[in-house]
Amino acid sequence: MRRLFESIKIAFQSLVSNKLRAFLTMLGIIIGVGAVVAMMSIGTGAQESVINSVQDIGSNLIIVTPGNRQEQQQGFKQMLEDDRDKEALKVEDVKMIEKEAKLIKGAAPAVLSSSIITYLNKNTRASVYASSEKAEYIYNFEIEQGQFYTASDVQNSANVAVIGRTVINKLFGKIDPIGKIIKVDGKNFTVIGIIKSKGTDQFGNDQDNSISMPITTAQHKLYGIDYINMIIAQSTSENNMNQASNEVERILRRAHNLRTDEKNDFTVQNQTQLLDIVGTITNIFTITISSIAGISLLV
Repeated sequence: MRRLFESIKIAFQSLVSNKLRAFLTMLGIIIGVGAVVAMMSIGTGAQESVINSVQDIGSNLIIVTPGNRQEQQQGFKQMLEDDRDKEALKVEDVKMIEKEAKLIKGAAPAVLSSSIITYLNKNTRASVYASSEKAEYIYNFEIEQGQFYTASDVQNSANVAVIGRTVINKLFGKIDPIGKIIKVDGKNFTVIGIIKSKGTDQFGNDQDNSISMPITTAQHKLYGIDYINMIIAQSTSENNMNQASNEVERILRRAHNLRTDEKNDFTVQNQTQLLDIVGTITNIFTITISSIAGISLLV
């Protein structure tokens, strides 16, 4: 016990005689602890932001993209397969899913691109999202003014479009765009609706710098393609998303006439899987940054 008191006494005397060193040591500990707490908070905040962005897209979503993302092949062979598989998905696949899938409430095709949008003497480049009328509820397109395109518009490849707030600000200013004629890559389109503002996503992309039109119009009149870039399907419940994903996979394999020994020429992912990936990535980020900050406590 006496030796303990002696040690405490010596330590206290050392602190008193080396006030600057003691202060700097305490300051280092405070900064280190603060850095760890701050980095953990940043990681948690980033995770919540990304998760919210994924959930804002829609609910119970299953996303199908061309090509097999699970394959890890490299080199020229993979480049050839990727080039071939980019045309693997068709509008007919969407119709097959809607017809046969018991666990799918609805499905919509998508063609994604970017184009020059022009009104009078002003122009801007914007993202193009072409789909069917079902995208309005599957993809959470909220129309602030006007209306979304209809099944008839899709069937007739109508030259109509709904546009985002950034496009409006750049081309129209304070002018009401509803009913106005814009050009998309030189083709005339009538503005029929305004998409409710979504702001920027977690990566800083402006989601309002966009335009949406019937998928048939984009395929036949703008880009001259018969394939689609994506299928977005909505399961009947968040509790059966994995089963619904498997169902979609079986239907597409049969539609694509794939043998049992052939790999998929598409990839199916659901929102639960995407959120799991997001969680894993942000957890690794949080642990890594917190570990780096924690090292400062030892230095």
